[in-house]
Amino acid sequence: MNDTQRPPLAAPPRAAQFLIRLRPGNHSPPLFCIHGLGGHVAGFVPLARQLETPRAVYALQAQGLEPGPGPHDRIEAMAAAYFAEIRGVQPHGPYLLAGWSLGGLIALETARQAAAAGQAVALVAMLDSWLSINCQQARSLDDQAVMEWLGPHLQISGAELRQLALRPRWQRVAEQAQRVEGLMVADIRRLAATCLAHLDAAEQYVVQPYDGRVLLLRPGGGRAGLERRWHELFPLLEVEPVAGNHYTMLRKPEVDVLAERLKGHLPQDDGWGKTVQR
Repeated sequence: MNDTQRPPLAAPPRAAQFLIRLRPGNHSPPLFCIHGLGGHVAGFVPLARQLETPRAVYALQAQGLEPGPGPHDRIEAMAAAYFAEIRGVQPHGPYLLAGWSLGGLIALETARQAAAAGQAVALVAMLDSWLSINCQQARSLDDQAVMEWLGPHLQISGAELRQLALRPRWQRVAEQAQRVEGLMVADIRRLAATCLAHLDAAEQYVVQPYDGRVLLLRPGGGRAGLERRWHELFPLLEVEPVAGNHYTMLRKPEVDVLAERLKGHLPQDDGWGKTVQR
C-alpha cells in the first residue's frame, strides 16, 4: 500500500519503529491494538474513532512492510519488539492490549511477557482470534479483501486466487510480483513476504495458559467445543458476540457494536495507575 492510500495516522510522541498513534488522549493508560495477518493497522482507524474514549489509542504495525529489516517469523519475537515500544510510551502497567485475528495471539504473548517482567496487564481483548493456524485455515482466513486489492496490480484474477489454498495463494502473489513492473511492486513483495512470515509464526506458536483477563469478541458469539478449550487455557475468559464477520466487524456500521462491547470492558480511570474496573 503506498502513502497516498494510507489513512492520515498521527505519529506517536516519540521515534518508534512499529507504533502508530490512531488518536490522542489524556494521561489514562492507552489502548494498544496489534495487527492481524499481513501487518497493516489502517483497519483499526474506525474502531479508534468510534471508541469515544479519553484515552489514547495506538496500533502496532508489523516489521517488514517498509524498506529495511524483514518481517518477524516468530510471535515471541513480535511480542518482545512490540512490548519494548509500548514501554516507551507507557513504562509501567496496567496495560490494555487488543489484537485482531492473528494479532490476538500476539497480544496474548505480549501480555505473558509483560507479566514475566512484573508488569500488570488489565485486559487482553482478542478480536475474532483463533488458537491455532489450523482453526484459521478451516475458515480459509477470508483473506479475499486483501486479494481484491492485490489482484489488479499483479494481473491475477480473483477466480484464479480463490482456487488456491492460503499458502499457495501467497506464493503465487510473490512469484507474480517478481514479473510485474511499475508502481507498488516493492510494497506488494514486502506484503507477501510479511504474510508468509506471519503464517510461519502462527504455525510454530504454541498457546500457553494465561491467568489474566481475556476478552474474546467474536461475530455470532462462541462455539461450544472451541470455547471449552479457550476456558481451559484462560480461566478468566469472557466471550461476547459482535456484529458482522471477520472483516466487517472493524468497519461501519458493525464497528459500532464492537466499540461498545470493548469500551464496556475498559477500566474507568483518572490517570496512570488509578484504575477502577467497570
